[in-house]
Amino acid sequence: MIEHASGMSYEDYVRREVLIPAGAGRMRLADPFLDGRLENEVKYYDYPGANRSKSWDRKVRKRVPRPYDGFLSTMDAHGGWAASAVDLLRFVVAVDGRGGDDILAAETVELMIERPDYTRDAVWYGFGWLVRDIGEGRTNWWHAGSIPGASSLLLRAGNGLSWAVVMNSRSKKWDSVLSAVDKAMWKAFRQVTRWPDHDLFAEF
Repeated sequence: MIEHASGMSYEDYVRREVLIPAGAGRMRLADPFLDGRLENEVKYYDYPGANRSKSWDRKVRKRVPRPYDGFLSTMDAHGGWAASAVDLLRFVVAVDGRGGDDILAAETVELMIERPDYTRDAVWYGFGWLVRDIGEGRTNWWHAGSIPGASSLLLRAGNGLSWAVVMNSRSKKWDSVLSAVDKAMWKAFRQVTRWPDHDLFAEF
């Protein structure tokens, strides 16, 4: 739909209209094969004992680790972007509705996290974010992701904090790892007694 409406490739449009304005212009769609890694991109690993896969590259006869079998070529918007934790946080800061360099209008942010009519649950799925009502008009937003060889957790908390965790592997028990990472990040946050008083993005 994006390509049809814009006349551009999906990647070029998203980078020009979203990521570069957000300060996250280093993000790219990842290559599905090991020899196509981007500059400074990590290597991805499956969990110990994981089965190998038949490569989508017909020239490759032997089975390969799943992160590099070629499946990523089908992902694009569904998890195909390569990004650092800093890239993800730059994106969050640009869409978090807290002012500053937001690239979204306030009414768009409200629509993005609006509770659907069909649920009164404390947690719901908006447009691209899981959202939790934490009271006093505040909400936490987050999204986790995992594919063979990679996993992540991105959070925009109602207390003014945001964080991103990216890992170059995915555990066989991903759900339990996700829960442990989430708890560890909240524990670390509660132990901070003094935050920097200046913008650190320029250093990364």
